[in-house]
Amino acid sequence: MKPYLTFTAAVLSFVCPIYASNFTGPVYPLPNNNGPTSFAGYGSNVSGNGRTNTYAGFNLSSFSEVDWGVYAVSNVRQSTQSDQGQMTFGDYNAATGIATWNSTANWIWTDSFNVTRSYATRFTVQVQPYANGASTFLASGFTAQSSQSAAGISASSSTVAQITGDFDAELRFDALDNGNYTPVGDLYNSFGHNVPGQVFLTSSSAGFYYTSTPEPATWAFLASGLAALLFLAHRRQTA
Repeated sequence: MKPYLTFTAAVLSFVCPIYASNFTGPVYPLPNNNGPTSFAGYGSNVSGNGRTNTYAGFNLSSFSEVDWGVYAVSNVRQSTQSDQGQMTFGDYNAATGIATWNSTANWIWTDSFNVTRSYATRFTVQVQPYANGASTFLASGFTAQSSQSAAGISASSSTVAQITGDFDAELRFDALDNGNYTPVGDLYNSFGHNVPGQVFLTSSSAGFYYTSTPEPATWAFLASGLAALLFLAHRRQTA
C-alpha cells in the first residue's frame, strides 16, 4: 500500500469512531421530545407470562443510532428486608432472545405459619416488535439484543437492542423453587394465604442510548480537514 493510502486509512480509522461509538445514555425519554410519546404496560412482571411495556411515537431522524436496554435490576426483597442490592447480568440467549439477570441476595420471608422461605430470583427481558400488548414471551420473531460492548456502549456489561421504531419489551421476575423457575407472584400466592402486613418489592430500570447525527457543518469541517491532510500526504509522496 502506498504511504499516502496508509495515511488516509489511519485518518479514517480515527475520525469514524468519533461518531460511530460516542453514545449518550442511559436516558428516558430521548432528548428534545423525540420519544416515546406513548407508553403503556400490560400484564404483571411477577406473574403469568409477564408484563409487556410498549413504547411508541418516535422521531429518530436526529440520531445515528438508538439502542434500548435494562441497566439496573434490584434483588427481589420482602418489605421486612432492608435494601438487598442489585442483581448482576447473567447472559443473553440468542436462540430465545431473552436476557437474564441473577440475584445476588435471596428473597427471604416468614409465612403466616412461621415457616421461613428463602429463594434465589432472576429477571428476564425480551425485546419484541410493536404489538400493543402481546403480554407473552415469543418463541420466534423477537428483536435480537447484543452486548453493550459489541454495540459500542461502555456503560455496563448487559445487553441492548437497536431501536428503529415502536417496540415492546417483555419483563418478568422469577423465583427458583425446587429446581424450577416460577414467577415470584405466582409462587407467593401458591401458599394460599397472604402474609399480614408484608409485601414483596421488585424494581428494574431501563433507558435509551443514542448517538446524534452530526450537523452538516460538522461534516464539512471534517471533510475539509481530511482533504488538507490528504493533500499534504500526496505532496510528501511526490516530493
